[in-house]
Amino acid sequence: MGVIPRVPGDYGFNGFFHLRDPHDLFKKLRHDYHRMIVDPLNVYAAYDFFVTVNHLVDWIWPSATRDQLRDIRASEATPRICEHLANGAKHFILNRKHAAVAQLESVVTPTFEIDEILADPAELALAWFDPEDGLVVTLEAAEASAAGLEKITAPALAKRVLLYWGKRMGYGDLEPTLPTHPVEAPA
Repeated sequence: MGVIPRVPGDYGFNGFFHLRDPHDLFKKLRHDYHRMIVDPLNVYAAYDFFVTVNHLVDWIWPSATRDQLRDIRASEATPRICEHLANGAKHFILNRKHAAVAQLESVVTPTFEIDEILADPAELALAWFDPEDGLVVTLEAAEASAAGLEKITAPALAKRVLLYWGKRMGYGDLEPTLPTHPVEAPA
């Protein structure tokens, strides 16, 4: 791939290495989602996913003004939730009002006794976590109503986000292509 020519208003960047358009960014989101499925407590993967997806809006509508982008994000629950998570993750302390996410917590409830795990360590990856455990996002009332639930794990929310943007970007129904249970990391 060659160098992409500069255009007026371009300050030297056009994408990021091989990430050149919204479809490339969507592929990155799928990769980050897979990382979360492999390791549901991987806060780095969750951070990468939600910060990236918040910026997908900027990549889809690069000519939109700041106010237009804000309106796009505010128009539906999914982008509002992602914006709140991304801004909270990037800035640690939010300096403008967000009302999508009430709380974040890491929840781990062992489902096996330690003797059982030591007897068969191969089962550890699949048996250690309750499906409701992991990085849990508690939604504010409006978003909980729109989503039909109050609490959701980061990977389950990421899957909903991929389905949301997949339809809007013309990928159709991605449901059959997205794993929901822990899978082995690629070798």
